[in-house]
Amino acid sequence: MTEFDKLYSSVDTYCGLCCADCEFKETMNCGGCITSGGKPFHGSCAVADCAIGRGKKFCGECPDFPCDLLKSYSNDPEHGDTPPGARIENCSKTKAALVKTAREGIDPVGVCGNDCDDCPYTQWCGGCRSQYPGCSFGTLYEDRRCPNVTCAGERDVYACKDCQERETCKKGFFGRDN
Repeated sequence: MTEFDKLYSSVDTYCGLCCADCEFKETMNCGGCITSGGKPFHGSCAVADCAIGRGKKFCGECPDFPCDLLKSYSNDPEHGDTPPGARIENCSKTKAALVKTAREGIDPVGVCGNDCDDCPYTQWCGGCRSQYPGCSFGTLYEDRRCPNVTCAGERDVYACKDCQERETCKKGFFGRDN
C-alpha cells in the first residue's frame, strides 16, 4: 500500500471530525461516519448525505468547500466544533497532505504542457499524472475532467506534445479562442 493509499484510507469522516477522538464512538457503539454509510449513532447526517451524493470521500474534496452546510455544522454554538471551525481546518489539512503525497515523484508538467509547479491551485491538485488529480482547468467542464487528459488517454500519448494532431487541436486548453 502506498503512502497516498494509507493516508486516503485513514479518512474516517466526511466532515473532518476524527472518529477515533469522538466521545460517542464507544459509549454509543458508533461504527463511525464513513463506516456506517453516513448514518452514525445519531441517525442520518446532512453533511454525509451531501458528500456521498457528490461522490466525495470527504468535504475537503468538494469544489464548494467549505460550503454553508459544513460551516453551519462546524460553527453551531451548541453542537459545533471546539474550537469553532475545527472540522473545516481538518479537511484543509487532510487535503493538503493528500495533494503533497500524490505529487511526490510525479512529472510536474501536465499533459497539456503547463508546469503544475507554476499553477496557483497546486494546494488542491496532485497533478494530472498523480493518483489525486484536481486540475483547476478541469473544473470548467461538466465532468470536471480536463479534456486534454481525457484525449491523451484515449490516444495513448504521454502528453499533447506527442500527439500528431497538436497543431490543429482545439480541445480543452488548446481551444482558448472559444
